[in-house]
Amino acid sequence: MNSMIRKSKEDQDVNLLDLPDIEIDFEELMGYSCALANADELLNYLLPFLDEWGNKRYSTHQFSYKFNDKGLSLWTANDVESEDERDATFQIFVDNDKIKGYVLMHCKLSKVGALQ
Repeated sequence: MNSMIRKSKEDQDVNLLDLPDIEIDFEELMGYSCALANADELLNYLLPFLDEWGNKRYSTHQFSYKFNDKGLSLWTANDVESEDERDATFQIFVDNDKIKGYVLMHCKLSKVGALQ
């Protein structure tokens, strides 16, 4: 399943709206990381959106459409490698009047709807 969101390392990152919709396994551990100077500000800004995402269990497309007006978008992170096919890392881009930057989201993809 991860192959559908990851092309090759040489490929540019892609907006997840340009790929098939993806379900996140919210029962698995998730993590967020950011090495930017404004990391704390970015994570604090994103927290309410991430909480709603987890509580409502939005797909990647649902999240993107729901919060597009807040300047949020989801992108692949092709330079992050993983060994497990269910492991995924996405970039959550924030670009609005209040804040700009990105946070990496590390998660597992749902088995529901997975290509066998």
